[in-house]
Amino acid sequence: MNQNLYGMAVLLLLGMRICSGTALAQEPDRSEQFVQETAPAFLTKHCLSCHSGKAAKGMTRLDDLLASDWADRYGTWTKVIEQVESRSMPPADKTQPAADEVDRFLTGLQPALKQRLLASTRVPPPTPLRRLNRVQYRNVIRDLFGVDTDPTTHLPADEIGYGFDNIGEHLMISPILMEQYLRMAKEIAAAVITTDPDDAAPVVARLEWPPARVRGPNDDTFGLEFTGKKLPWAPPGGKFLAHAFEIPDDDEYVIKVQALGENIGPKPLQLAVDIGGTEAFRVPVASSSLTWTKVRLRLPKGTADFTFRPIPEPVPKGEKAPKRGPILLERVLIARPSQTSDSTYPEPHRRVVVARPSKTRNVREAAEAIFEPLATRAYRRPPTREQVARLVAIVEQAHSGGQSFDQGVQLALQAMLCSPNFLFIAEAERGAGGPRPVDEFELANRLSFFLWNTMPDTELFDAARAGRLRKELDRHVDRMIGDARFEEFCRSFTHQWLKFARLKEFRPDPKNKRYADFEQVRDSAVRETELFFATVLREDLPLTTLIDAEFSLVNESLARFYGLPKVQADAGFQRVEVKGRGGLLTQASVLAATSFPTRTSPVVRGAWILENLLNAPPPPPPPDVPNLDSSNEAASKSKLSLRQQLEKHRSNARCAVCHNRIDPLGFALEGFDIIGKVRRVDDSGQPVDATAVLPSGEKVQGVEGLKKILVGPRKEQFLSCLTEKMMIYALGRGPDPADVRTIQATIDALARDQDRSRGLIRGIIASPAFNNR
Repeated sequence: MNQNLYGMAVLLLLGMRICSGTALAQEPDRSEQFVQETAPAFLTKHCLSCHSGKAAKGMTRLDDLLASDWADRYGTWTKVIEQVESRSMPPADKTQPAADEVDRFLTGLQPALKQRLLASTRVPPPTPLRRLNRVQYRNVIRDLFGVDTDPTTHLPADEIGYGFDNIGEHLMISPILMEQYLRMAKEIAAAVITTDPDDAAPVVARLEWPPARVRGPNDDTFGLEFTGKKLPWAPPGGKFLAHAFEIPDDDEYVIKVQALGENIGPKPLQLAVDIGGTEAFRVPVASSSLTWTKVRLRLPKGTADFTFRPIPEPVPKGEKAPKRGPILLERVLIARPSQTSDSTYPEPHRRVVVARPSKTRNVREAAEAIFEPLATRAYRRPPTREQVARLVAIVEQAHSGGQSFDQGVQLALQAMLCSPNFLFIAEAERGAGGPRPVDEFELANRLSFFLWNTMPDTELFDAARAGRLRKELDRHVDRMIGDARFEEFCRSFTHQWLKFARLKEFRPDPKNKRYADFEQVRDSAVRETELFFATVLREDLPLTTLIDAEFSLVNESLARFYGLPKVQADAGFQRVEVKGRGGLLTQASVLAATSFPTRTSPVVRGAWILENLLNAPPPPPPPDVPNLDSSNEAASKSKLSLRQQLEKHRSNARCAVCHNRIDPLGFALEGFDIIGKVRRVDDSGQPVDATAVLPSGEKVQGVEGLKKILVGPRKEQFLSCLTEKMMIYALGRGPDPADVRTIQATIDALARDQDRSRGLIRGIIASPAFNNR
């Protein structure tokens, strides 16, 4: 179902139509009057001539709409709502209904729709089978093996559905994508399992430079930048890089050199390594990516003086030497193999290889001891005997073919990471009898991927295994909200709910010096919103605090940007009390994400409020209506204010239908410029006018007036919007008419508990949709 239509229908259901502002009664007699009189008359007069019978236009039949199950025909109702409200239907060549006729039809539809949906016995659809998205995959690998790398760089961005990237119907696997998972599995297994004992030898001396963390070009992830030493062919003064290593004892050592080269030709570059003034070995540098070279040497106890010299390749007589870039020496490690033991293997390896073949344990038994607990965690439920046996067989086959036990484990690990049991959040299907309660392990997975965006931890696994998770649900929810991993939910949910994707491409006008400091606070502004949202939930504050808070969380640079009292530079983010600067609507992240690079946009900001705070997204503009800029070129040259330009735009009746709803909300935020700074003069140099009048007649004075509307007469509408958004995120599927009962029950429960924020999370977790398959 089209998500915009669904949101509009839920808006109608709650009796909060912002476009008309008409107070709606919920009495059954009015509902029945609509069903028996108003609706049939309207549909007969304006719709049924085209939309009835088997030959109905657009394959949309309305002649049986009132007599059908309203929940089953919800998609049709939402289409009717959109078409009638936007005046797209009846077509322009047909007789048009009067404004009061449309208003009576749409407002009468609300109580009827509400009563029938709340009384419906429709069962929520099952949460669909869904693949781990990129963030979940990365987090599961981290928690499963303890490796702090991002293996998902090979993966394309996840498809967005209903505003979120964890929707099951969009998380399938194509053959091309499966190839990438095979590649990642191989790389992860190689990073986790150390198959060469030399790589497990304890390092006794090292030369390296601290890596620099840099932001990726296309997303919010961080990578490592090469920070090693560049070794030129002809160093200044003829002095090559020298370093003294302290060797603890007379023994055989493995010297590991990691390097890369620039402008490599058909032959590898050569890096000579001198020890004590004599060349000991050479390192071939044949790649523009970091590669390791290992050499075994016996070294005496004491100081070993190393020198690293690039060796120019010989040039035949009469030929010009090729241009070569420097060799980058990233690190040098000296390891002592004689001291290798199980405890010197890397921690990820030790986490996996918990058993080895011995006199009392054969290869099969050792592999079983590894993969029974590992597959339980990787598959997020106890594996079947057959699943474990397949992994064990890979180890046995590799070992019998002459490979080491660790190499066999590495191969089996690759297979495990490519299993559907790992790649998908899988649940048993419904039986013939309809919905069934999810089992304890399925519940643990739903909780964990909802609140942490990763796999369950040991406590959730133990509670599920013991069959006590449901009994201890509240305790685990509180524990999970208090855990550091909860910030992953706050980051992921807020970025997608609040549409922060626009911020990645947003670049304020470089010609305007007023915006010059935005790049310095861009990341801090996003972090402010994440921490603010997390604080509201962790402290169990009323959800209306998201709108009307009198505090925020800022660091030194953000406090200076906002003009707030000074925060110490080394203090990080601090909670500060603010007046008129609290809540989402005043945060730079939101205000920048809803602006153009050169000017504010009441249209974008108003539409953003309708969609993300009120669940009433306006339909897209008609294709034959010119946009604001092209239709008001003359107005722009005459120095009309943006408000005056929008008034001219609304003179087109087809534009006015939506802009009457959108523009007033956006005007209320005109006191902030494109990057979220308070202003008194607008982009055209005229005094800011942040007043507005909603279609309902309510007067709004700036952002504070808008806040009062959102936490006052529109509070239930805001709470229903937030509830639906979080349900979509928690369930991994789009909204369904049956969810209306959960939304209404959650809002009623919130009202009984002063709108405390954890009531929203608990309401979703307690819902039939979350607990049943």
